[in-house]
Amino acid sequence: MGKKNKNGIPERWTDYTAVGKRIPGTRFIAFKVPLKKIFFFLLKSFEHLTRSEAFGPSDLVHLVKKEKEDLGLIIDLTFTTRYYSVQDLPNSVLYLKIFTKGQEVPSNSTILSFKKAVRHFLRENQHNDKLIGVHCTHGLNRTGYLICRYLIDVDGMKHTKAIQLFNSSRGHSIERENYLEDLREGPQRSNKGMDKPEQDPVRGCAPEMLHPPHEHSNPTHHMPPVNAWAPHWHHVHPPQNFSIDSVFEQSYLHLPGLLREVLSFLILTTTRGLASHGSDPTHLLLCRHHQEGGLREVDFVLRTSGDPSLLSQELFLSTGGEAHSRTRIQV
Repeated sequence: MGKKNKNGIPERWTDYTAVGKRIPGTRFIAFKVPLKKIFFFLLKSFEHLTRSEAFGPSDLVHLVKKEKEDLGLIIDLTFTTRYYSVQDLPNSVLYLKIFTKGQEVPSNSTILSFKKAVRHFLRENQHNDKLIGVHCTHGLNRTGYLICRYLIDVDGMKHTKAIQLFNSSRGHSIERENYLEDLREGPQRSNKGMDKPEQDPVRGCAPEMLHPPHEHSNPTHHMPPVNAWAPHWHHVHPPQNFSIDSVFEQSYLHLPGLLREVLSFLILTTTRGLASHGSDPTHLLLCRHHQEGGLREVDFVLRTSGDPSLLSQELFLSTGGEAHSRTRIQV
């Protein structure tokens, strides 16, 4: 199981290829866990990574499409919810969570849950060729075991072929000997009840991106001078459920690209967080972006009376020594 290191990225996460190839003769594709933007923007987890190493939910969908495949379902096997959420996934993808402990062979109930999820998706998508994406932390051990277990128990594939197909398609080999030993020598698991779905997958909430987030046309991510906005950066619009007045929208779209994305993330996660914990009377988030020659700062203040239906936000923007511009956004 991938451990959390001091900069927030799972241990050895960068050692593994982001996405494998489709496993021949199946609908499966394996990949490591994509990390939500908070790891990049707020925790500075990606300071030492190249653009190709920064792998998030939108990158995942883009990389699968580059292989001329269509990702239909993601089965998340990680034993945590900190890496990303359904709000980070494009709305073209379904998502299903099966909490699976690392390092130990999955329980029979976990195996059956996986079989049910796969079976249900295949039955609902028998007239298309959409893929089932599976990941744990590295997309290797838990992922490899459960995919191979399905191929052995349900499809009747020999264990040697299942393991070989997974390893060659993933680009890395299953490492944990206890998983391999169980696949080779352990009993087949029961398929009884497999046709009864256990949970319905949920659809991603993020709009589909026209441009992959880490392949901008401008190869450098330099910021404009402190006394100038950047009107030609890719427009990353705020969440669709906001009513935004024209004054704020004009300012928002002229923020530097990275700062816009931070602001979108803060607005979205803060309002949803308060909506689920309506007792919080006041919440304050501060995001600062430092650049050579000056400071560009966004203060995002959200206040609520305790009733989530009355949420309102006040946004304060400052650039260098210029006066604050202020507007209010109603949720």
